[in-house]
Amino acid sequence: LSLTSLCKFNPLQQTHMGQMTMEVIEEAASLHGSRFTLRLSKNITRATLEPQGETLAFSQGNDGTVQFGIDYFVNHQMVALHYEK
Repeated sequence: LSLTSLCKFNPLQQTHMGQMTMEVIEEAASLHGSRFTLRLSKNITRATLEPQGETLAFSQGNDGTVQFGIDYFVNHQMVALHYEK
């Protein structure tokens, strides 16, 4: 499950030919102290921050809501939610 890819970009700009362009500049943007809540139909057994494989603490309610937090999330990372087969 990929949460996000963070990019910085410049606003739309008009070129000399009248076309609109958007320049995307990928930089190491980050999130700090973020909490997430998802409602899933499967029981989660483990949550990891990838690609480093760091285990994340999570809780799952009887209604399928899964909650977890990420202290530091940097560009091109994702959260993998592992579930029962």
